[in-house]
This record gives sequence, C-alpha cells and structure tokens, in this order.
Amino acid sequence: MLTLKIRPPQHAIDDKHVYIDPVDPAWDLVRIQAEKDRLVEAALALLPLTASETDKRKAKREAEAKHPVEVWYLARTRFSLEARILVPEKLRTGEHPESAVPITDYMIGDPTEFVIRPLSARAQNRLRPAMRSQDPNWTIEAAAFGLMAINQPDGSGPGALPRGSDGLVVESVIDDINNSDRLRLSQIGAAVYWLTQAMASGDQGKL
Repeated sequence: MLTLKIRPPQHAIDDKHVYIDPVDPAWDLVRIQAEKDRLVEAALALLPLTASETDKRKAKREAEAKHPVEVWYLARTRFSLEARILVPEKLRTGEHPESAVPITDYMIGDPTEFVIRPLSARAQNRLRPAMRSQDPNWTIEAAAFGLMAINQPDGSGPGALPRGSDGLVVESVIDDINNSDRLRLSQIGAAVYWLTQAMASGDQGKL
C-alpha cells in the first residue's frame, strides 16, 4: 500500500502574493540604487588588482543580487509584502540600521498590486512543452492562470479579474494588459513561475 507523506503547510492560509512592477512609482529607486552601488563597491574592493573585466562584471551581478529587492523579486518570500528579508550588513547604517525589513520598507508610496497565485500541477503540465521549447509566450499563459486581481492604490480597481470556464483570465483582459505593456505581462507570468517554484521548495519568511 502506498503511503503518502503530506508536507505540513509552510505558510499562512491567508497569505496574499503580490507582484509589484519594477518601475512602479512607489519604489524608492534612489535608495535602492544607492544601496546596490554600496554593495557593488564593497564587492569590487575585495577583488585583486589583476581582476579581469569578466570577474568584475560577475562580482557586480552577485553583489546586486544580494539586495533585498532583488531577493524579493525571486519570490524568496513568496511575494509577500509583510515577510521580513535580511538586510546585508553593509547596508545596516545610521538611517536604516534594521537587520531585516519587509519589502514595503523600500517603498515611498502605495503601489499597484498584481495579486498572483502559483501554477497548479495541471497548469504546469500544460506549460512545460512551451517552456522546454523556449517559446516566449509561456509567460503570457502563466499570467493568464496566475493573475488574480489588479488593485490600484486609489482603489479604482479593476480588482478581481473575470475568468473563463477554463480557469484562465478572459482573453480580452489579457489582451488589454498585453497591448498596454507586453513586458509587464511577461514579468507577471515569470513571477507566477517563481512563486510556484518557491511554494514547492518551501521558501518563505525572513531570509
């Protein structure tokens, strides 16, 4: 007889997963860039004088990837707005001494929220061939499954999105988003994918 080991829940049942556009005006982009620059400066200072340009570019990428905003975009906190992310020691200074902060600490206003959910097993199976063939449209399909609502900071909606009998956001809404900003729709789809991976691996909470 097959015995299934059920993994206990690793997140609150009322968790809301929210994607925020990288160019949303709510982000404190000046602070974020300044902190990334500090991380890069510290990383480059550790390289030998003979370091190649390739090594410098690699060090720069790795340093920027440690910034809390970059960690958040990889769904390490499941796109939670409340979960606290560890702040690199190099960034714990005077005005911002905290060792861990929620992602909202890097915002100066209320963002437009794209509420998302992870892909179901069936949806993953449907998308797998397109992903393997590197069909760029897989992100649009992922967004159609995973995007649940769009909440504007002024409360103007549209709120929960209409869905068809197949469980996907209706095509007219997807087309509207795609026509207004194709990159944003692809980014939402990628976020749904990263959220799915994070849920499967158990990533959540303070990092």
